[in-house]
Amino acid sequence: MSERKGFWNRRGQDAAPAAETTETAVEAAPSQAAYEPTVRREVLRLDPDLVLPPPALLAPPILDDDLTSTPGAAASGSPVLAAPLLEDEPAPPPAPSLLAAPLIEELTETSTRLPVYVDEPPVRRTKVKPERTPAGPVKRLPSPLTELAVLGSLGIACVAVFLGITWLAAVVVLLLVAATGLAVLAYRPVLVFCLMGFTLGAAPNVQTPVLGVSVAFVLSAAMWGALAVMPDVRHRVNWAAGLSAVLIGLAFFTFVGNPITGASVQDFVRWSVTAAAVYPLSVLSAPLLAQVGRWFVYGCTAAAAFGIALVVVDRDGSLLDRLSVLGYSADGNNGRFVFGANGNFARLTSTYVDPNLGGLIMAVGLLLALALLRGRLRVISTGLLVLAIALTLSRADIGAVAVAAILVVLFSGVSGRIRGRLLGLGLVAGTAMLALPAIRSRLTNSFGSNDRGSSARWEAFEIFPDQMSGHWLLGRGFGAPELVDASAAAATNYVANAPLLTVYRGGLVVGLAFTVLMLTAALFGWRLMRGSAFEPAAVGAGYLGLMLVALQLDFPVVTISAATLAFAILLVFVSRPDAFSDEYAPGARSAVEDDEPEPAREDVLHG
Repeated sequence: MSERKGFWNRRGQDAAPAAETTETAVEAAPSQAAYEPTVRREVLRLDPDLVLPPPALLAPPILDDDLTSTPGAAASGSPVLAAPLLEDEPAPPPAPSLLAAPLIEELTETSTRLPVYVDEPPVRRTKVKPERTPAGPVKRLPSPLTELAVLGSLGIACVAVFLGITWLAAVVVLLLVAATGLAVLAYRPVLVFCLMGFTLGAAPNVQTPVLGVSVAFVLSAAMWGALAVMPDVRHRVNWAAGLSAVLIGLAFFTFVGNPITGASVQDFVRWSVTAAAVYPLSVLSAPLLAQVGRWFVYGCTAAAAFGIALVVVDRDGSLLDRLSVLGYSADGNNGRFVFGANGNFARLTSTYVDPNLGGLIMAVGLLLALALLRGRLRVISTGLLVLAIALTLSRADIGAVAVAAILVVLFSGVSGRIRGRLLGLGLVAGTAMLALPAIRSRLTNSFGSNDRGSSARWEAFEIFPDQMSGHWLLGRGFGAPELVDASAAAATNYVANAPLLTVYRGGLVVGLAFTVLMLTAALFGWRLMRGSAFEPAAVGAGYLGLMLVALQLDFPVVTISAATLAFAILLVFVSRPDAFSDEYAPGARSAVEDDEPEPAREDVLHG
């Protein structure tokens, strides 16, 4: 009983730091199991025989001169219960209880409120470092040093390839493949996705030494293995992945319905694997998907800068002979030119070999650069990509970018200030491009009678029904000679239109499935464009521009696996606008950090 008296006598002195005592108790109770027994022991040790009367029956305490008063009571002006201290009895320290101080404070005041704390531990507002799991990576994005190391190794590989050291190029490719495997073993499977994006944007035609297929294709297939070891993946099928799966399934029936040859198997596998990349990309979390998109943009930007430099220093295309590892011929004749009445002009091919393929991939990279990058990095990347697309002299891709800009200015829901700036930049860029003789001649002669490309396109539309006679149901099949062989393609004038070429290869049913996928994406792209945020509006309008122009005037999306993969990436971002958030932009705080915990709850019972 004396211990209890001493504690009550010191209560007034310790009333002020009650909040500090509570905070100390919070730090001392990190878990539910350790928290509950401690609180209950302290309450019982305070006074086992204490019976709380109703608040209405609590009478004001009587202060006596012999009773010890405290400075805390004098300062507050409130009476405090006190008891005489024995001379030989030291005052024990206050019990470090979480509930003792608030409970005693209520007994000493004339309030009718009695707090009752919820039986759960308070949450510590501290960040817990993510732990490695045996099934996958740590729950944070790869560090910038990791990205710089991988990008640096790719840069060294590009220099070695340019110098023409074939054995070193083969070693570098094998090391990159081994590094991809090590990334999976080191719980960084997201690097497989990132390397796929960078390789597709920077050098999609680089071949593996042993398999004889492109590295981008190998990495697109490896994404499924990386997805299998990634933890906390929400496997869901959105509209893009579902319609792509339906398209692949219907194409399989037309594949088996036509004669199966080695060329048809190879063609179907390459197309189906790249088209199926929609699913593993679509189930990534928003920050990881944004990171994969940025790596793709970095690759496209590097290829654009390299291509611009080649146009300046290598107008005849002689340096391209050293880039046989990228898909160029070692015997020369690698330059791509436009022949017209005003002269012959070299087209930018960079690492893409085909300028039309390069224009399409860089157009997708331009849209993602506008959506995923910020600040000076966005300005530099978009500037290089716009100039490189113009130097490809690909009318389909130049027209697609121009139509996208017009759609944003006229129909988007972004602010008038942004649309005004975009209009001004578009006029300046258009004037500067038309000042270049090559671009001006290419665009002005596009609709003349001397343009062989336009004439061949119109002729292909006219003979399309005759070419499909007897093949409307199953098409001419995968691996048709004119679709896989360059010499046969030059002799066959098939239609340069992505939906119609899908019908040409797979039949009416497959063509209808592709059209449904294309129009569904257009609907979602229109919704993105009508929003008030610029980044989703740019991607939505960009997709509409590509669908209305590029897919109607050219066909790489159907016949070239790299273009199919780039189109799959664009579909994923149209279906996942959450990846455009400023939170995931470079320099922003990582979105995978633990959220701030909520404070402990308190219920108040009124008497």
